[in-house]
Amino acid sequence: MNYYDAKEIYDEFIKETVKLQFEIGNLDNEVEKPFEKLYELLYGDTHDFNTLSSFYEYRDKVALEFVKVVQSSGLSVHDKYLHWWVLPFGDDYLPRMYNGELGSLFEILTYDELSFEFGDYYSAYDFDRYLKKVNCTYDDVVNLFLERLSKVDYIRRNELPKINRLCEELRERFSADRLLEDCKKFISR
Repeated sequence: MNYYDAKEIYDEFIKETVKLQFEIGNLDNEVEKPFEKLYELLYGDTHDFNTLSSFYEYRDKVALEFVKVVQSSGLSVHDKYLHWWVLPFGDDYLPRMYNGELGSLFEILTYDELSFEFGDYYSAYDFDRYLKKVNCTYDDVVNLFLERLSKVDYIRRNELPKINRLCEELRERFSADRLLEDCKKFISR
């Protein structure tokens, strides 16, 4: 392999990662947390300490159950205030977290090797700077980025479609209306 072969594979990885970022951004992967609505359905303005304590215990139980369901599918959850965000990255990408930005996607896919450069929106290390940083042969770079391209392809073909289906099921299973009776039983125990 030569410089141009290695640069072509590297550039292809950058281009495909940017496309993947766009595809992740277009997913229907937010699931509304049911807790605020549940509390309103159950108690309105009640502020009884025991009631609140039991409700928060139930909330934690349901949140843990939600995370376990998502993780059992090989996916991950990013916790937002009123929503859960289901992402195509399982435990093998930890401790890195995807925050919706391209830089964090580069970090996940390259295990922090490919740093995000601040400049224009899609800038990562240019190929020459990357070569200086990692001190690899052209063959090593080609093999490494072919492997990373296969990760991108795997996520695109397997994980993204799984997310849409799973989120549909999760929205139903973890809706306030569906959890209401279970929550009442839990709190009144």
